[in-house]
Amino acid sequence: MLMEAALETLGRSFDAVGQGATALNHRIIDIAHRNIGSSFDLAKSLAGKEPLVAQAEEVRSLSTQVIADVAQPTKD
Repeated sequence: MLMEAALETLGRSFDAVGQGATALNHRIIDIAHRNIGSSFDLAKSLAGKEPLVAQAEEVRSLSTQVIADVAQPTKD
């Protein structure tokens, strides 16, 4: 009887460990999915900024040229 109770307790402990491990694995997978989603959102956000950087460079270059053109008559 004592042996049966010990084995039953051991069996419940193993079940609890298995359920806990399953819950932990599910949580880790959920966190990984969210992190991957966040990474893709960040990548898309950064990719969307590249045209703005190129446009800012274009405006800067044009502004520099305009200033040089305006200053040229005074240099001559």
